[in-house]
Amino acid sequence: MLKKLLLLFFSLSITFFVACGEDKSTEPNPTNPEPGVPVEPPVEPPVEPPVQPPVDTEVYYSLIGSGANPALLADWYPQWKAKYVATLQDDINAGITDANRANWFIANAPGAMRVRWNGSSNGCSSLNQNCTVSEGVGYGMLIALFQEDWELFHGIYLYAWGNVERDIVGSGGSYLLQWILDSFTEYIDKSAATDADLDIATALILAHYKLKTMNPELSNLYLQHAKNVINSVWDRLVEGKCSQNYLVCAGSSAMWYKEPVTFNLSYFAPVAFRLFAMIDPSHDWNAVLNANYAYMKLAQSKSVGLPPDWSDASGAAVLAPNGSSKATYNTYGKESLRASWRIAWDYHWFGSEDAKEVLDNMANFVVGQIPNPQEIPKNTFVVTDGSMSTSTTNISYWGSYCLMGVASHPEWFNTCLTSFNAQGYSPTYSYYTHILQMMFAQLMNGLYSRPAF
Repeated sequence: MLKKLLLLFFSLSITFFVACGEDKSTEPNPTNPEPGVPVEPPVEPPVEPPVQPPVDTEVYYSLIGSGANPALLADWYPQWKAKYVATLQDDINAGITDANRANWFIANAPGAMRVRWNGSSNGCSSLNQNCTVSEGVGYGMLIALFQEDWELFHGIYLYAWGNVERDIVGSGGSYLLQWILDSFTEYIDKSAATDADLDIATALILAHYKLKTMNPELSNLYLQHAKNVINSVWDRLVEGKCSQNYLVCAGSSAMWYKEPVTFNLSYFAPVAFRLFAMIDPSHDWNAVLNANYAYMKLAQSKSVGLPPDWSDASGAAVLAPNGSSKATYNTYGKESLRASWRIAWDYHWFGSEDAKEVLDNMANFVVGQIPNPQEIPKNTFVVTDGSMSTSTTNISYWGSYCLMGVASHPEWFNTCLTSFNAQGYSPTYSYYTHILQMMFAQLMNGLYSRPAF
């Protein structure tokens, strides 16, 4: 059911600052870098926000209902930002890094910011949260974008740009971001996780459209970096060794190329592929979009309608080669719970019939299992038979379930959203739960305003 929604207006009063000594420049040329020679950082973020955001008169599809509370994010966002965002100076002050080890960022991108990760493997400490994962960079940019926090958006962009730029020779010219990063210093794992690069490019394209009038120089800078990322995605993750009829590889390391090839359906980002098609006509991103929707439906046909955490080329649940989700690969678990967010976003902005079909396949099962969404089950669902697993749920699952109902179950969705919002922002949650809670809340409460393309 089509609904014309008025976009929310935000009274923006953000004051932007840039670290002392940062020079304006254009995007550096990665094709002929000079190792050891400092590269000038990208241009500064806009000094002043627009007086009034442009009104998008496009028709939006049913999503925002009576349960929406956009003001809620004014309370949740500062809490998330205070806990998880670290500047270069923050890490130096905390002893996580120092001037010698962080010399590249000090010289080239002192305004960079990162999203803290609380993992405790591969040299990362959950205590001091010295690491950042690439997914957190993409998610952080999207969260900052929809909060219109341009200072943070640009700071996280500088972190992504800087880590790619200082390894552009070693990576063979790849613009895919390294998976695990130690503060502003070391690369812990240089392989790429696909969802991160799709989200980073998406955020940059949307920023480009939002800033075209206010700051054309910065807008074009973001667009150029997005194009660089997109080319690397195509070359290494679509036409890479694991490619099967336009399906997107789960990552860039060799483990993802081995038979049987394993896919992660929560990495399928239809909004990203639609945006890529707009700015990159040299590659057939519509074929990628269509192939991945077909694969999503195939996987749903092998289940109760919910995608598993990991699946093979036939759509069946399968163990991932990286050891992730050993006990939960066949559940709607910590990986796949992001799928409804990505599909609902596509439905909200583009009214996709494919998106509606996929959401309805999910909702037909979940709404039947949770007729009263004021409470959600304490355990996750096994996708093959709909039974309960031993894994527990949290607030992010609540949001994921809510999003399944946006296309065809508006009353259920509104009740679910009201109950989701009422849970509040608990300080006891960890990085992953909090960051998903923020993204799901932004979409469901009306902050995902679409720029004019």
